[in-house]
Amino acid sequence: MPAVPQTAFLVLISLLTLSSASPSDLPNLYLRTTIRTSTPTHNRPSHLFVLQRACQSEQCHQKALQFLLQNHCQNLILFDHLRMIKAKCSPKALQNARRSRRFIGIHRDEVIKLAAPLHDTTSAAPLRMSTTLRPAHERSFQRISNLSFYPDRTAAVAHDGGVVDLSAQKTARRCSKHGGEGVTVYVIDTGCRSSHEQLRGRVHTMVAPGSAYISGEDDHGHGTHVAATIGGRDFGIAPRAKLVCIKALSERNEGSAHDVVAGVQLAMRLHKAEHGPGVISISLGGRAGRRKTALDAAVDAASRAGLSFVVAAGNAGADACAFTPGRARMAITVAAVDERGKVAGFSNSGGCVSVGAPGVRVWSAVADGDDAYGVSSGTSMAAPFVSGLVALLVGDNGRTRPRTVRKWLREIGFTGDDGVPVVSAKEFCEWRRFQRA
Repeated sequence: MPAVPQTAFLVLISLLTLSSASPSDLPNLYLRTTIRTSTPTHNRPSHLFVLQRACQSEQCHQKALQFLLQNHCQNLILFDHLRMIKAKCSPKALQNARRSRRFIGIHRDEVIKLAAPLHDTTSAAPLRMSTTLRPAHERSFQRISNLSFYPDRTAAVAHDGGVVDLSAQKTARRCSKHGGEGVTVYVIDTGCRSSHEQLRGRVHTMVAPGSAYISGEDDHGHGTHVAATIGGRDFGIAPRAKLVCIKALSERNEGSAHDVVAGVQLAMRLHKAEHGPGVISISLGGRAGRRKTALDAAVDAASRAGLSFVVAAGNAGADACAFTPGRARMAITVAAVDERGKVAGFSNSGGCVSVGAPGVRVWSAVADGDDAYGVSSGTSMAAPFVSGLVALLVGDNGRTRPRTVRKWLREIGFTGDDGVPVVSAKEFCEWRRFQRA
């Protein structure tokens, strides 16, 4: 490889930052390559360059880096598992890159928003955890045919010493042989409150590589709600799964496409090192044009690596195919349905939706305190429900191709008016009994 110009220097940065686990719990070998030049960037926007699928080797990656350096691009970051490079380039350099056959896509680093909760129409006053309260995400459905957050709906609920009937929540886990044991679920979100009673001792919090965050703790609340739905002590669909919360978005409900891509890269490195089944869960995205985006490419790359990638469809009440990354070819894209099994009016739908899941008035943990809870509605509540089910499926069956997981989910669900298979704890248990017969 030609020598790197003297105007550049190479920095190797460790990506692994844990705030709730010892370094020995996860291997400390996650590095990225950053090349910064001494020439000012003049506030140029960053772009994500997607390499050809055949460009798998280190030599090919280095040649692509060298090409961008020779075109005077700056602040280069290589995401080797995703075959992507982030860089700041002049308009002329971008033109040269587009003419090159090295890249199949060049995408501006855009702001990504979360599928965040909207305020619920019900009272937000503190409520007791009643013995008769049954969280919506575990209620049985009637079989009726049918990158800020994607705005969901939320109402904060404080825990004041009461108890909740957990029989409904535990339905799905009781139908699983292993409860998600041996599965790692990577939650790329606002981080998690690791000290919450639902997550304490059950979650690793990390920061996305190259991000501005110094801690993986949740300063918004969305990530905590999502993680507890997946694997919380009492509310979790897959309570024995290992949760890794990768903070890639801020307290303002947003981050850059680079932050999310970096989180996916880290999840892929961890997955490769652990050799067990894995799931990625994200509840974020935004509208996109016809061309494939960097987030679409990241979802497909992670899926090809064996990770089941669950994505919230979005809450615009529109066609999910107009939103990235839920439209990605290999994504498990989840719409929100109500207690009757009907797709919620706020939920995106259409041909890019894989399944529907409970997403209206879902009770789970929030980050306001170690014993704080909230009731939220949105596709970002439905997606973690499916992430938990996927963890149960792959935990019981071992490493399974994402394509097979999508097939199982469609078998589990009953079909509504719009043709979307709707999954719930009841349907999961019936499917498990059928499989054992």
